[in-house]
Amino acid sequence: DDCRDTVDDCWSKPDSDCFGIYEPWSRAHCPLRCGFCPGKLPPCEDKLDYCQQFEANTCVDEQYLVWARTNCRKHCNLCAVPTRPPTTPSDGSASTAAPGPTQSQGTTVAGATPQAPGGLGPAAIPGTVATSRQNSVLIQGPASNMPGSCQYNGQNYQEGDRWKEGCDYECTCMSASQNRVLCTE
Repeated sequence: DDCRDTVDDCWSKPDSDCFGIYEPWSRAHCPLRCGFCPGKLPPCEDKLDYCQQFEANTCVDEQYLVWARTNCRKHCNLCAVPTRPPTTPSDGSASTAAPGPTQSQGTTVAGATPQAPGGLGPAAIPGTVATSRQNSVLIQGPASNMPGSCQYNGQNYQEGDRWKEGCDYECTCMSASQNRVLCTE
């Protein structure tokens, strides 16, 4: 079976681009991602081996959604292929087109708000009174001059160390070998 995506950026496109005016292009270039390969679903896997290190909001925040769908599909539970949206005939009566295939490993459906990993969205946590968003920044630079540590802002930190950066951010040395630091509001 040779049904596959022919361009590298299919997962960076919104689900809605699989249908409507973009459907012919999507069928030609992104058939696997859009669910147009009969009996074949895209792999439910993460491109990055450190997806589990990201906060749950990274999976659901609109500004990170394309990044999450491209790099951390399995961790973020974003494996479902898009479902054709309902159509409204010109006479005003409602009808729906046949849905596309679904991904058996995931539970996210196109048009639904993705849930945090493990299904812990704000509504699933008893006693939730308010929710907010946190910004996270991933910094990666040249190797530290001290083996086994991350270098950030002129200081060396051991892998796993956490520290405050000013009043707004808490940072963590995620990978000393790659000098990768994650700072969260």
